[in-house]
Amino acid sequence: MDAWILLCRRTCLLIFSLLLFACAPDDPGGEPPADFCTEHPCDARCADLTFRCSDACADPDDLPEECIVPACDRLCDPCDASCDACHDTCSEHYAGPPIPPARCDATSMASEAHPHRWEISFETTAQDPSWVLSIWSDAQEQLVGVEWMLPSGRRLDLDRWAGVNAHQQNISPALMTLLTPMAPQHADLLEPGVHRITVDLEGGGQPCWQWTPQHPVQDALPYRLRLRLVAVGTSFVDAAQMRSDPLLRKALEYAQDQFAAAGIALYVKEWAVAEASVRDAYRELSNPQQARELLAMLPAIERTHPVDVLQVDVAVIDRFTLASMLSGLVGSLPGPAALHGQESAGVVISSSLLPHHRGDEQVGMILTHELGHYLGLRHTSSWPGFGPDLLADTPECPKAVYDQNSYDCPDAYNVMFPLLSMREGHWWSEMQKAVMRAHPAVTQRTPTPAGSASP
Repeated sequence: MDAWILLCRRTCLLIFSLLLFACAPDDPGGEPPADFCTEHPCDARCADLTFRCSDACADPDDLPEECIVPACDRLCDPCDASCDACHDTCSEHYAGPPIPPARCDATSMASEAHPHRWEISFETTAQDPSWVLSIWSDAQEQLVGVEWMLPSGRRLDLDRWAGVNAHQQNISPALMTLLTPMAPQHADLLEPGVHRITVDLEGGGQPCWQWTPQHPVQDALPYRLRLRLVAVGTSFVDAAQMRSDPLLRKALEYAQDQFAAAGIALYVKEWAVAEASVRDAYRELSNPQQARELLAMLPAIERTHPVDVLQVDVAVIDRFTLASMLSGLVGSLPGPAALHGQESAGVVISSSLLPHHRGDEQVGMILTHELGHYLGLRHTSSWPGFGPDLLADTPECPKAVYDQNSYDCPDAYNVMFPLLSMREGHWWSEMQKAVMRAHPAVTQRTPTPAGSASP
């Protein structure tokens, strides 16, 4: 045995001596020959990092700082130059749609019978494949849709049509959002021309509104959804710690896999931290109203590029209290596009399940489900009732089956089923995929003129 140890030591010493010789050559003087750096990669005159960063003669921990390449980030958008993505590089840049500013210029339609009635008007074109309209009250007054008059003169009673008001009031009474079309059978609502929507407010305020069109669909270009994750509470000390947390990353990657099945690439565009006062007040939530208040207090987005503005805010709290029996909430359904710092703009998820068995997968599915709501999807089964699912290719569970054993429902493992089970894989219907891609927060890229900068 001693002989073998001695032989191994001598062999290792010989290899070390050869490597040391290879990295400490005689000075050839002047500019090194073309093949010099291939033979002597550690020489200081070999400026090419391919040679300087070789570990042939040095421990990787001793390499110069500029030679240390960080591991690629699977959650990084390959079109984002500020991070190191794991996927192919992006050869296209974002060139639309423009994001119209929010406006508070609704026309008063007040009468003795309806003293707080307002009309919003906006113009669409034949090139708009879909659009989102959001109407809200800055004073957080209750808002109810009354009527939608299309350019052709056709009128829709919003108190009855598609359950708009019933659904809105259950989620966000102070905001009404329309995604058009919200189902294939409503594609006829994409009339070009001037649309007029009438709403009532409970008080004397004036509603604000924002209309955002989807960019014309471009074949063969991928769909992308970008998130802004905001740490709230004590689970994550700062944005860097949140970004590096292995369980949270696994949850996000799990959600990424679910959206990939829908043809949408999910990325985290920004990691942020809420102010200390917000973290103290909202790290634990007990009801939906608190969640909406939190969304209104998230950090502002100062930049104006569409890629930044179209991010969807995701507030990560410590936990929902037991009484609420919640793990995630959406601010509104569908969520607004390009609107931040508003009670209904975003989703809230709890990090409390992360340390549990398969907790990362559960949090990933909860995030996927809430983002599905944000992009316009309702529950496949309406027990509890928040309005019916409008899609023909998603089954609805009979209430008797739902009440007896919900996991016997035909839609039990659809992403948008109201209860979560991790027994089987989850699925989207083709119409669900189409509705999500219609939301302007889901973007594509398009080539820009030469010289244009990537965002």
